[in-house]
Amino acid sequence: MPADFRAATSSSHASGARDGFEKLTPELQAVASQRLTTAAIAYGGIWLLLFLGNYIQFIVKTGQFILPSNAWALRTLVAMLLSAAVILKTRKGIISPRNFVRAAAMFQILGALLIVQELWGWQNDLAGDLQRLGVTPSEIHTFVAGSAKNAAAVELVHPRVLLRYDGVNAVTTWLLLFPLIVPITPRRTMLLSFVSASTVPLVAGGSVLYLGSPEIVAPLVSRYLFDMVLPVYVVAMGAVFASHVVFGLTRDLSKARELGSYRLVELIGKGGMGEVWKAEHRLLARPAAVKLIRESTNGSSSDHTSEASRRFEREAQATAVLQSPHTIQVYDFGTAADGSFYYVMEYLDGLDLKTLVQKYGPLPASRVVHILIQACHSLWDAHATGLIHRDIKPANLFVGRRGQDHDFVKVLDFGLVKDVDAAAHDATQLTMEGIASGTPAFMAPEAARGYPADARADLYALGCVAYWLLTGHLVFEDRTPVAILMKHVGEAPVPPSQRAELDIPPALDQLVLDLLAKAPDDRPASADEVRQRLQAMLTKHDVPPWTREQAQRWWSVHLPDRSTPDVLPSPS
Repeated sequence: MPADFRAATSSSHASGARDGFEKLTPELQAVASQRLTTAAIAYGGIWLLLFLGNYIQFIVKTGQFILPSNAWALRTLVAMLLSAAVILKTRKGIISPRNFVRAAAMFQILGALLIVQELWGWQNDLAGDLQRLGVTPSEIHTFVAGSAKNAAAVELVHPRVLLRYDGVNAVTTWLLLFPLIVPITPRRTMLLSFVSASTVPLVAGGSVLYLGSPEIVAPLVSRYLFDMVLPVYVVAMGAVFASHVVFGLTRDLSKARELGSYRLVELIGKGGMGEVWKAEHRLLARPAAVKLIRESTNGSSSDHTSEASRRFEREAQATAVLQSPHTIQVYDFGTAADGSFYYVMEYLDGLDLKTLVQKYGPLPASRVVHILIQACHSLWDAHATGLIHRDIKPANLFVGRRGQDHDFVKVLDFGLVKDVDAAAHDATQLTMEGIASGTPAFMAPEAARGYPADARADLYALGCVAYWLLTGHLVFEDRTPVAILMKHVGEAPVPPSQRAELDIPPALDQLVLDLLAKAPDDRPASADEVRQRLQAMLTKHDVPPWTREQAQRWWSVHLPDRSTPDVLPSPS
């Protein structure tokens, strides 16, 4: 984005800005800033191209390499400096809504003034044309009186010819452009439009008053001055109407992006049934991530959308009751005015384990143990509460920074969570209505067969995650999901130590294989048992500990001081 309004939004509220622009979401403010930057680039570019084109034409006609007019070159330079100032102002990183509106106002008024100054002077050009055709002042007076006999005079003094020189068309275009670029209130637009429109009589009247006009066109100047000025003010009124429409639509869009106490800022993820937005609290400085589902998604049937809404509601409610610090925290949830179901969760700084391995390769055993211990803490809490996650996979385990702690794990996306005591009929209904019960590459054999699954299915999936972290490979790979599921059901996994580039201690290698046992009874009985075995590896020095200093060093080298954290809750 060309401008960042995050640091300035709260101050603009406090200052009581009256133009309404500060009431828009930061995302919409940034879009307006981008449009203003583009307009400034186009404005400066057009001035430069016209200057170079006319100068080249002058050289071709005269054979001289001198400037035909110093004022002409000066106006071009001023126009380009004005454009550069606006570009720098809107792209420098942090700008308050009030200062943005001031920059736009300066650009509109000064831009119009330069246009009129450049294009005014038609009376001198017209006087030269009339004199070359032999038109006399008396014939011009006759034309003004309404009975011209000289066809050349009639053609040259036709209003279309005058409008070609007076710059009214260019200024009116300029006036109509701004309400589309800067969504501010009609009242502010009226002020800016009428000040900009007044540059026409200011320049034209000042030119006639202080510089005069050639005698041959003096009657035309006095007659058409009013005719030239009136259209500009008419268009200024039209700009106010355009502002009323554009600002109203933009304000409505901004309101549509407000959910409860939160304002949506930026779309950061989108899936088949939901979206994840970066958001900010209206009163608090705390950032958040908002996950939502619309009542109608991509033409989905009402039954499908309704089930997706129920899944989102289950996810919010299930996550909210969990106490582990390694489970993503839910702040709020509810239904928006447009029927969207949403919930608000903490904003995370880091990346998921799928991305971590894809970008940086397999992890050392000490770091894998450090991550798995924290994941077990979240799963033990969920299982003790009577919930099964059912979709443990690298993309749903997030590792990042939390204050001074690095490699802090968060378990995400409890959208497929199931109560251990839920009726089999309910589970069957979920499958029939198209809600997947897991990801094939991480699905336990009993789940792949459609049998009832308990908490040990999550432990199998955790073993698949450990395999991925240690080797950079899936436990089983094939071309289709069905083929992968069949391998989970009937094929023994290759020990991770045989596929890894880094050394894997035997105790950790065996734990992963135990987690990947086909029969649930052959796996560890609980997430806490897995945690104890991992802790024992550290105590017996089978695996060296992953220290805080090592974690801090890794983050400082690979992801130092990121000002825009990733937020990767699955939008599914």
